[in-house]
Amino acid sequence: MCPDYTNPLQYISSTDGDWQERLQGILNERKYNVTWLHKCAGVLDIDSTVFSTAVNIFDRYLSTFVPAYVKRELAFLEYDLQAIALASLFLAVKSMMAVNVIEVNEMPHSPIGDIIRQFRKYYGSLTRQVFKDKVETAILMALDWNIVHTPPSSIVYDLLCILPPPCEYDEGHQEAFVRYQNSVMHNADKLTRRSEWRGGFIIKYPPSTIALASLSIALQNQLGIEGISIYLACSDIELMKRGIDFSFHDEDVLRCRNDMMHHFFQQEIPDKTSNKEASPERVCNDSPNTVVAAEVHKRRRTTKKRNSFAAKSA
Repeated sequence: MCPDYTNPLQYISSTDGDWQERLQGILNERKYNVTWLHKCAGVLDIDSTVFSTAVNIFDRYLSTFVPAYVKRELAFLEYDLQAIALASLFLAVKSMMAVNVIEVNEMPHSPIGDIIRQFRKYYGSLTRQVFKDKVETAILMALDWNIVHTPPSSIVYDLLCILPPPCEYDEGHQEAFVRYQNSVMHNADKLTRRSEWRGGFIIKYPPSTIALASLSIALQNQLGIEGISIYLACSDIELMKRGIDFSFHDEDVLRCRNDMMHHFFQQEIPDKTSNKEASPERVCNDSPNTVVAAEVHKRRRTTKKRNSFAAKSA
């Protein structure tokens, strides 16, 4: 689990008055770079588990120096945060995709080289900075070469494989049960990705807690409020029988679930496959269509006010 470098309580004792601005600046940069990584992962079709590991490496490395920087014990940042983010992605790709070797023209080929070439093509100076300054090595040394991470989505998948089927999906409805599992996995995966993309959750909660909270929300969407309580109780019994120290009724899981309900259902969860700033169906707030519509509405209101004033004067 990543140390919580975002908690302002650890900085209150700082004698420096602008620690809040420095912390907020780091958090804004963090959000920008994780969003950028999310878009790059979508464009390059990088698996969500690799993206999750990259964000975990990024946050764990930030936790090694951000507190000192916010307290002004560290005068400046050694590396640009975007370079750190890219190096974290390279480490995640190399550690998790090295085994995915295929044969092209009877020669071994790894997708790692393709990914790095794409970044050299579109982010040449940044990629050169990562390799020149040996940012990957600095991250590995700071983390004691331990970059192992179990993504919440992997835990969700494993739990779905062992949890008992609901009553309505008995042996005679195997095809319907498969569709049910796929739907639950899809919704839970979207929630786990949002927790990584938005930040805060992967710092505040361990992956298992995020997985259980996401899975409980996804299950409720399928089973309804009445059926979910009985099913989660049965699931806890099944996990206990298997010797798995997980519980859907754990206090941290319930707290994480409430946080997700509060933060994630204010707006639509972004899809990994969306590679553009906005979908084609959506019109940006500053697009010509929106500007014209706003101007027409403004003129109509002005005309209405003038007519009303003229009627009163008459």
